[in-house]
Amino acid sequence: VMGMEAHAGPTPMPLRRDALQVATTLMQAVVAAAQQFAPDGRGTVGMVQVFPNSRNVIPGRVKFSIDLRNATGLVIDGNIMSRSILVSQLRDLGLKSVMQSPRIADARRQLEFKTFDIVVCEQHFPQDNATGQELLDDLRRCGLLPFATIFIMVTAEASYSKVAEAAESALDSYLLRPYTAARLEERIFQARRRKTSLKEIFEAVEAQDFERGAQLVPIESCMGSHIVQSQNHALFHAF
Repeated sequence: VMGMEAHAGPTPMPLRRDALQVATTLMQAVVAAAQQFAPDGRGTVGMVQVFPNSRNVIPGRVKFSIDLRNATGLVIDGNIMSRSILVSQLRDLGLKSVMQSPRIADARRQLEFKTFDIVVCEQHFPQDNATGQELLDDLRRCGLLPFATIFIMVTAEASYSKVAEAAESALDSYLLRPYTAARLEERIFQARRRKTSLKEIFEAVEAQDFERGAQLVPIESCMGSHIVQSQNHALFHAF
């Protein structure tokens, strides 16, 4: 986590960019993520390094470990090399089981019969007649993807139109190529923290109790919130 070092005495609170403050929020999200999948979920932050590690200097950088256990993942990518890398990265994050699929149709069948905690999907499939975005739209439309599942799209482009289209499908995050394992980890935990804080809203939407879902939205978030409804599905996403 990157912030900005500054002397503690002369720096007012509103002007601080305290990396440790942000890191502690993320650490709490690790615990919350494990509790969400109780009793089998496990989440541990076992190592923390604070820089410059001085009692009168605002931390400018914090490095900490994250160990998640008993979560499941699915990697959807037509390229065997990039698919293998993603599988390895997710396992390094502590996922107990990571399945993989090279084709859209195969992935849909897996998602139809099994629920995953994390799905990482490539946007482009040259050998298929569909895209990762079309898969996500189909899953939402058919009610096959719980809102608790983190869905991350991997792509080499992120134009405004693509991002807007993904937002309508409640995509959790874009992961732009080239990326690092640390960036993937960051995206997952940002999504998990967001889903934890909006859990009651997601549950209301999945129960088609849209009035209760709207009532649960914080007033300060209403200007950036949308309820999207159609004959077959309804999505609630707060930006």
